[in-house]
Amino acid sequence: MTRVPSPPDMEAIVAKLSDISLRGEKIANGRLPWPNRLDFAMGGFWSEDLDSLTHTAIGAELSEAQRQQLRFQELRNLFSISFHSEQKLIHGLRDVRERHEDSPVDAYLQVFTQEEERHSHWFSSYCKRYCGSLLPDELPKFLNDSSGHSARLVFLSLAFLVESVLDVYNRRLARDMSLQPIVRRINHLHSVEEARHMSFDRAALQNCVAVMEAEMGLAATEAELQTVTGFLAQIPPLLVKSFCSPALYAAAGLDNPQEASLQAIAHGPTTGIHQMALASSRKFLSDLGLLPAAS
Repeated sequence: MTRVPSPPDMEAIVAKLSDISLRGEKIANGRLPWPNRLDFAMGGFWSEDLDSLTHTAIGAELSEAQRQQLRFQELRNLFSISFHSEQKLIHGLRDVRERHEDSPVDAYLQVFTQEEERHSHWFSSYCKRYCGSLLPDELPKFLNDSSGHSARLVFLSLAFLVESVLDVYNRRLARDMSLQPIVRRINHLHSVEEARHMSFDRAALQNCVAVMEAEMGLAATEAELQTVTGFLAQIPPLLVKSFCSPALYAAAGLDNPQEASLQAIAHGPTTGIHQMALASSRKFLSDLGLLPAAS
């Protein structure tokens, strides 16, 4: 039985998304309220319920000053992950555009790319202005050795999984009124535009599977999907590791960054936050045959 009985109308979808992008462009391109320097007395940088070392032995021993510094670096890590994912997405969109050259989908993907470039600028600007630099890229590549349909499925699925996690953090930080205005503003703007990108990802993934079924047949498509599933199943645990990276804890000045990372993954809230963030996305990808069904 086909996994996509009613393939989405991509041209209608991108027409709607393009219209929304156009209406929001003035706000997204507006001047951000960059302070000359960040003052801890003017607000926080990270919501307390997202602290990655909560419920860990190392976290329990932190002084208030260390806790503040860790939260400062948690945001730096989030923005670094966001920047690196945007760069991978921009690179991969070139291949997607080739398949839709000179079509309404291609025109929308130009807008999509411009928005990702704008996001990259926000994240790199914040980290370079206030933290000195971005943290290292620890995300997996958004591509693997697959070719054709499978490569597009891997790329779109990876982007969708990363965006699903980032969206939960963005929304939480955007509505936390105890945080600095620049922190809330960047997170809010990013969540608004990424909602459109995730809508495109969903439709594009359905369309890609439908095209595979039409061109390859159901049996060959299912065999190909099993290969893709094996690769994508590795991604959620890698995302947790990137959010609890030793580089984060080293930047925060903790004595044993490796042990902090292990404790955060095993006992902190990050694993649960990611499971919640990915619940609906995993169900969607599972229905398409791109991830195993939740146990």
